Amino acid sequence: NKVVELHLNSSSDTSDFLGGFEQTDRSRHLHVLKQEVVLVVVEVLQQLVLQQRQWQSTSLQQLLYYYYQLVADEEKLLPVLRKVVDLLLKIQMSKTRAKALSATLERIQHEDDAKKFEWRDGIFLTALQRGWWLVVGGIGSGAGSGGGG
Repeated sequence: NKVVELHLNSSSDTSDFLGGFEQTDRSRHLHVLKQEVVLVVVEVLQQLVLQQRQWQSTSLQQLLYYYYQLVADEEKLLPVLRKVVDLLLKIQMSKTRAKALSATLERIQHEDDAKKFEWRDGIFLTALQRGWWLVVGGIGSGAGSGGGG
């Protein structure tokens, strides 16, 4: 399991730990989607290699090319995500996940960020949901705790 650390201090508040409401940020949603797409692409490539499946080399080359663009080029993130998701939809082994990614991409493309707020999980909830270990430091050193450091 992954281990994450959180160091608390006198300026820490509950939103650092639990989360809180923040104004909707489309770019944050795109980066989360990018991480998910990259994971699916890597899994598909691994499956293709392990299963030694014969697959159109042009499609494989496209997938590798778009993977590189996803990792390297932040300016063209939205169109590259669209191309990768469309290519994943054509691959039978990832069709279900690709449909979910496509739906998420459509939602992100059409959402209006203005005056919307959404809950964003803090490190505690994220670690809990993903099964990570969480190491919290500095609990007794906050202002007014009487801990003295």
